[in-house]
Order: sequence, then structure tokens, then C-alpha cells
Amino acid sequence: MLFRIIPSFHGALRVNAILLASLSSSVGIAQELVLEEIIVSASKRDASLMDLPQSIQAISGDDVKKLGLVGVEDVTSLVPNLNLNASPKRGGGFNIRGIAALSEQFSQFATVGLYLDETPISDGFANFDVALFDIERVEVLKGPQGTLYGEGSLGGTIRIITKQPELNDYSSEIFTSVETTRHGEMSYRLSGAVNLPIIEDTAALRITATRKEQGGYIDATSMTGSVEDDVNGMDSTYVKVAAKLQLSDRFEITPSLLYQKQEANAGVVDAIALPDLTGYANGPNDLDEDLKIYSIEANYDMGWADIVSNTSYLDREMSSRDDDILTNAIIGAAFAPSDVTTQLFDRSIETFTQELRVVSKGTNKVDWLVGAFYRDRKYSEDVSIENDVIGAIIGDPRVFTQDNKADFEQLAIFGELNYNLSDKLTLTAGARWFEEEINSNLDFGTFSLVTFGFESVLRTPQIKEDDVLFKLAASYQPTDSSTFYALFSQGVRPGGVNDRVLDILDLLTPEEEGALSTFDSDSTDNYEVGLKLRMFDNRLSLNMAAFYIDWKDIQLDRSFQNVPGPEFTVNAGKSSSTGLEIEAVASPSDALQIGAFLGVNEAEVDEETETSSGLIPNGAKLPFAPEFSAALFGEYSVQTKGGNTASVRVDWRHVGERKAGVDVVGDPGYELDDYQTLDIRAGLSVGNWTASIYAKNLTDERAEMDSFFFNDSLLGDALASFVRNRPRTFGVQLQASF
Repeated sequence: MLFRIIPSFHGALRVNAILLASLSSSVGIAQELVLEEIIVSASKRDASLMDLPQSIQAISGDDVKKLGLVGVEDVTSLVPNLNLNASPKRGGGFNIRGIAALSEQFSQFATVGLYLDETPISDGFANFDVALFDIERVEVLKGPQGTLYGEGSLGGTIRIITKQPELNDYSSEIFTSVETTRHGEMSYRLSGAVNLPIIEDTAALRITATRKEQGGYIDATSMTGSVEDDVNGMDSTYVKVAAKLQLSDRFEITPSLLYQKQEANAGVVDAIALPDLTGYANGPNDLDEDLKIYSIEANYDMGWADIVSNTSYLDREMSSRDDDILTNAIIGAAFAPSDVTTQLFDRSIETFTQELRVVSKGTNKVDWLVGAFYRDRKYSEDVSIENDVIGAIIGDPRVFTQDNKADFEQLAIFGELNYNLSDKLTLTAGARWFEEEINSNLDFGTFSLVTFGFESVLRTPQIKEDDVLFKLAASYQPTDSSTFYALFSQGVRPGGVNDRVLDILDLLTPEEEGALSTFDSDSTDNYEVGLKLRMFDNRLSLNMAAFYIDWKDIQLDRSFQNVPGPEFTVNAGKSSSTGLEIEAVASPSDALQIGAFLGVNEAEVDEETETSSGLIPNGAKLPFAPEFSAALFGEYSVQTKGGNTASVRVDWRHVGERKAGVDVVGDPGYELDDYQTLDIRAGLSVGNWTASIYAKNLTDERAEMDSFFFNDSLLGDALASFVRNRPRTFGVQLQASF
């Protein structure tokens, strides 16, 4: 594909890994290892995880620290059926239960909702990696969450809950780590947090900061033969300041400011024609990103109900420079070795959101909540592809330019009701109405394009749609330690606007090309049954869930078959995802905890679909959804004679084969090999201090996380490449709390 952007893998991110997800139920080292009650706010009210009729994974802040999780993408290694679609340097795309984002249009919404506290932060084109430090917990809600969380929660929702200011307690903590990676650079991380009471019972301030320097491990070779080592590193800085103001016994507000800056050198992947962990690059592949989130959360206690308001403004600026390796190879074959094609991107996202809800209090025959949501998202993208060789011929280095602007405005009303038929049986019903309006202004064309017969085009497509989503559930709890449930839930993702469809060979009529200027919404219906059991005095936890997800009008990227040009998004009929998840954690003694996980997931196209790029056959596998996955972990901790605590933990995981793209007749997607990884960690706690040594990917597995340029229409497999996981890494971390 002539203008396709090459994704890359960056950071020490264990991607597409599937591990037993019961870490959050672990208690402190060397204490009696029984499973404690877990309280979550996934239902927009505090509730026990056991009581909720859906599959939810909660990872505690203590586990985040103990395991040295760096960013939200690391959570994929802890949650069954939560995967990452490789990790392009503009951000990764999460998928849950095989419901993956399969296109990269600028107007695309995500398939997994991502929230920081009460603020939605997901981006279909480029998720950003929030630093996981000073975190209360991470909640992963599996299956569509459309009624409470709105658009983009087709497969599920991830909620990052940060620690809030405490009015009367001074506290602080620090965390630091150093890592060395085989075939790569050193990595460093330093984090700190402090809670400062300002006025007793009235005001407090909490400040959190993280600095991370992630070493690269992919070398770059240009078409002219020059080599640069370890080019895919990344540096990031994260600062969050939050205040709590208790204005009365009933009313409190929590304003906060988050700032994050990332500088990445990515865009290079492991080419099969080159030595190990070496890829093609003819110039810098840079990304600079600045993110600011301003928010105010307000809570008013009316006695019989709480009024909760969250107002937020997100400002995200991205600037990147990409080496267009495929265009370079084509030009080099026609003229001479070329290293002069560059793609320049400048993106801006500004999002204002307001949610207001009223939530009933206490335990009643009927518990309820109602709310309203408003979002205004403004997106701007400037793209330029420049080539000096062509520029010398036509008198303009800009081979292609486009200027995209779009405004996404949504209004929604939602509610949920729990009816307690008895102390054992509860029925839940929820609904959400929303209206989405998209107005866009897309400007394509340069002098060079006009020279070769292309018109400079200005398009202003508009989309307006509305829908109603539903949720129904039944939960039966015969005892306090057992829950059986059945669930039906829905999700939706709004439609969007395509970049210009470059019909180079005039394959389409003007009407057909116009029809491809937009794409429709897609939706999911989830049917799920499950159980949650705690047995043998809470020494054994067993969770099981079986699900079937019906995915209609799936949005995916295609291009004209065997014709170079940019990809565009189409709706491709009906798909489904069927699966079974089993999680088990046992504490056979006070010192030992072991766990196992088994997952089966069959995600495929259910009906033959004709697209402009070819026929998608019935039964084609959906990408990045392994049919089989398994994991084991074991942790042993002992009390030393001096009263200190020593522990050791081993994690092993297996991820099965999965597709890197949707099959089209005559153009099958590449099948990524299965892989296994092994991690080992040992720690010693002395008073407030804990020191750990660890090894990640101890066997130095070269996992295939994604593939590019296989069976290319012009160059065959000459540039075929893989996104690779991080090689074997050894590290040391030190943390303390005061």
C-alpha cells in the first residue's frame, strides 16, 4: 500500500499476552492467603465484584507496583482476552474478546472504551499510554458496555482509577527501576507521589510525577546501507496534580490537571531479510506528543441519592515524521537507491465532555441511576508526503497533501435499574439513547497531484445518526460466596469519514467514489453466562464465563486489490466471537498461591462480504484473536527471622496463532505464530522498603506481534517484516512508602 504508515513496537510492553487475571485478589505477602472482597465502581456505584452480573477484572494498585507495570498497555499481560493490536508509535489499539479496531481512519472510534477516572480518553486512531503510578486500581469490563459508557465500548471498557487526595493524612512514595535488554539499550524509570493536607477536614493536594526512558532494541538499515542501533526508544514525562475541597458535609469537588509528554523514535520493524531485530529505515521516525487533561469532579450527597458531575477538557497535540519505506523501495527500483520519502503528520484533538448523573443510595428493593452525557470532539490533521526524487521532476516535493478537520458532537441519556426480587435474585435493566453528529472539512491535493491529472478536492461530508442501546441481566446468589448470572448487553461505534479514495485506475464511477466517502456505525450484541465461586474458606477462587458476541456492519480498512493507494474504511457485513474463559486461583498454604487460566475464542466473519478490494469469505478469522490461550503463575512468600518478607513469583503464558489481517480471496492475511514467555521475579521487603530483581521473557522468545508487507502487490515479500516483543530483559526495582 503506497501510503500505508508502518507501525512499530515500543516500550517494555508485553503485548497480546494473556495471563491469569486474579492478581487483584492476592493479599499481602506472608499473611494468611485468603481472597478478600474486591470493591469496584464499574457500575458507576461502589459494589462488590462478586455481586455484579458481568465479567470484570480488577487489578489493585499494590499489584501494579509489585509487578512493575509501567503503562496501561502492560495490563494486557494480566487480563484474559484483553489484547493489543501490535503497538504503532502513534499508540496501540486494545481489543477484548476479539473485537478489534480493524481500520485507522482519522475519524475512527475505538472498540474498547478507555477512561481515566471519570474522563473518557480513548482514541480509535491512537491510544496514549497513561503512566500507571499512584493508581488505586485498574478495572477491565469485558463485553459491550454501551448503556453506561457509550460509544466505542464494543468489546469492553478499561477504567484507570487514580488515588485521590486525602484531607488529613500526609503520605509519600517513590519508585525506581533500571533494566537491561538483550540487543538493546538500558531503560530507566523514576516515580514519586506526595499527599499534602492543606486545611484540616477541608482541603488537600496530591502531586504525582513519573519520568521514563525506555531503551530501543531494533536496529535500522537504510536503502543505502547505513546502520543505526536501537532506534525504537521512547522517553516520557507524566505529572498529575489534584486537589480536594470539602465545601460542606454534603458537597465536595476534586479539580485536577494531568500533563504527559512523549518523545518516541519508532516506526522500524524486524525485517525477515535482515539480521535479527533489524529493520529498514531511510531517515528519522519521530513522534512528539503533548497531552493535557483538565477535569473537575463534583459530588453532592442528598441523603437518598448522590449527584455526580464530571467536567473535562482534553487537549492532545501530536507531530510525527515517518520514513515511507515502501515508496522508497519503489522509487529506488525505478531510479536509484532512494532514502528521501517522508510522511509528515500534525494532529490535534480537543475534547470537551460533561456527564451528570443521579445515583440512589443504600440497599433498596430498587436501586437506580439516571444520567446525561455531552461530548464535543474537534479533530484536525495535516498530512504531507514529500519526495525529493519526484519533486525534482515535477517541481514540487509534496507528492500528496491533505488537511482534515472534523467535529464530533454527541448527546446521550442513560439509566440503569436493579430490582432485588429477593436477597438472592436480582434483575438488572439498562438503556441509553444517543445522537451523534459529525461535520467535516477534508481538503486534498497539491500542485504535483494536479500535474498528474488529479483534482484538488474539497469535501464536506456530514453524518447524523441516533440509536438506543439496551442491557438485561439476572444474578442469582445462593450463598455469599457464589454468584450465577446471565447477561445481554449492546455496544455501538459511530460511523465516520474516509480520507479521499484515490481511484488511480478509474475503477469507480463518481457516485461510487462518493458513496465511499463515509462509513456507517457498527454494533455488538453480547450474550453471556457465568459463575463466580469462592470455596474452602476463601482459599480457592473459580470464575467462568461463556459468551457469544454478534458483530454487525464491522468497520475495516481495505484498498483496491493489487492497486497502490491509501486504505479506506468500509462496512463488511456480520461477524461473531464465541468463547469460554476459566480462571482459578488457589492458596494451598499461607505461603503459596498458584493460578491457572484457559481461554478459547473463535472470532470470524459469518457472511460472505463483497468489498471494493475483494471478497471476504465466510469463516475468515478476525485479526489478533488467538483461538487458544493459557497461563500459569505461582508465588511463594516467607517471613524471615528478622521480621522481613521474601517472595518469588513465576509467570508463564502461551498465546496461540492469530491473523494479522482479514482474509480477502486472493489476498490472505498473514497468520502470526503462537508464542510462550516466562517471567521470574524475586523481592525482599524491609520495613517501608521493597527491593526486587526480575527477568522478563527469560527464554528470549521472538514473538510475532504483527506483520507488514507480506505478499505486497508490487514487491512481494521483499520488505516483509514483523513487530517483535521486547527481548530478554533483566531489571532491578526499589520502592518505598512513608
